[in-house]
Amino acid sequence: MPFFINAEDVKNNLSWTELCNVLSEGHKAPRADMREADDALLVKSRIFVDSRETAIHEIGELATPIKNGIITENDVISDFYQLCNNGQGRQTEAKITLFKNGGGAHLDLMTALYIMQMTGK
Repeated sequence: MPFFINAEDVKNNLSWTELCNVLSEGHKAPRADMREADDALLVKSRIFVDSRETAIHEIGELATPIKNGIITENDVISDFYQLCNNGQGRQTEAKITLFKNGGGAHLDLMTALYIMQMTGK
């Protein structure tokens, strides 16, 4: 069973395995020049984001390694929009999954829309 660790734990040299999910939260690295996960973790991970548009171009966690040629935009497997529309999710537990949350208000909007749809309002 996969377990969850925070990207900050990875930076603090806690061990991680191929059976883990890493959560990288936007509020801990709010500027384009700040990062939680190092390049080695990004290279080993299947990367998912909340919003491809902002996570790739505005958040240092991914924008910096893309700019430096460590990863490419194609290394981001999917975002919430794609996942909700039959996008490719986790395929195997034999790979690290990294989720980058940029923390935008779109998450609140998506949640509200989902609740409205589920309640019929």
